[in-house]
Amino acid sequence: MKFCYLGDMIGLGGDSDEAARARMRCAWAKFRELSPILTAKGASLRVKGKFYWACVQSVLIYGSEIWPMKVYDMRRLERTERLMVRWMVLKDRIPSKKLNSYLGVSRVTDVVVV
Repeated sequence: MKFCYLGDMIGLGGDSDEAARARMRCAWAKFRELSPILTAKGASLRVKGKFYWACVQSVLIYGSEIWPMKVYDMRRLERTERLMVRWMVLKDRIPSKKLNSYLGVSRVTDVVVV
């Protein structure tokens, strides 16, 4: 059983699993909506990073300060962010930390309060 309260999903056990899933779904929806800008080949990486930070990452971590964060949930958030960043930069075989520095974006693990 789950229900939505003030934009956050609350599960039966009170854990953050449903909330993290809902935030990831919303972030992917926003990413797809902005994909013409975020995945444009000619656009500056810094501009893409600013769009990502303002419009996508903020949606991804909304409400996370009240979640009872588990390692599993944090890894799912990291995985989601890595996939989005790789789509924006369109480069393989480059460490994720470097990609984040190219975009000028903090990693989700640095932003989410644990």
